[in-house]
Amino acid sequence: MRKIIFIFCFVSCFINNVSAQNFDVSDLVVGGKIGASASKFTSVKCDPMFGAFGTAYAEIYIKKGFAMDIELSMIHKGARNIYYPSSRFDENKVSLGPYEYRLDFLTTSYLAKYYITNNIGLYGGVNASIMFNAKAENNNHSVNIKDQLHRGEIGAAIGVEYVFKNKYTIDARYNFGINKLAKTRLAKDILGNTHVHNISVTFGYKFLVF
Repeated sequence: MRKIIFIFCFVSCFINNVSAQNFDVSDLVVGGKIGASASKFTSVKCDPMFGAFGTAYAEIYIKKGFAMDIELSMIHKGARNIYYPSSRFDENKVSLGPYEYRLDFLTTSYLAKYYITNNIGLYGGVNASIMFNAKAENNNHSVNIKDQLHRGEIGAAIGVEYVFKNKYTIDARYNFGINKLAKTRLAKDILGNTHVHNISVTFGYKFLVF
């Protein structure tokens, strides 16, 4: 996360024709973002899952340089190359896998954002997500596991946003799930106390409504 913040600050020094933000108290701004995310499970050995990230949001300025955001997002999460020993379920000692877990969420986020300069904003907040798709895949075979996992997720997010020309945004965010993913005994045997963490990078556009 620190590397991403450094890259954003570095890029900001070299973008030409950048104009500072010019939003006043009580201004309402709306916008959208699209990009990519990388996610992992915390309690199992795995590789990150890469997926798409898209969001629409509204931002209202409480005072100069400080805004509150509400966002509605769709995000693909999961993990790759997960193995687990078959000895958990029978007498064999061979590891089973690799498995890919593909999870799709609809997420609402509530964020507080503070602009440390005219163009760089830091933010943090909470989010609530509903899982509407969950599959485990192995050797081109897919199994619906939505009933094995908690469909609701509560999480927290921190991030940095760079705004240029008063309307374009580049955003990097780290989101970590607070509640555990597995719900049933079988899922807990495989995934343990896994939480889902992900990093996203997006490009966006916003405009003043009133």
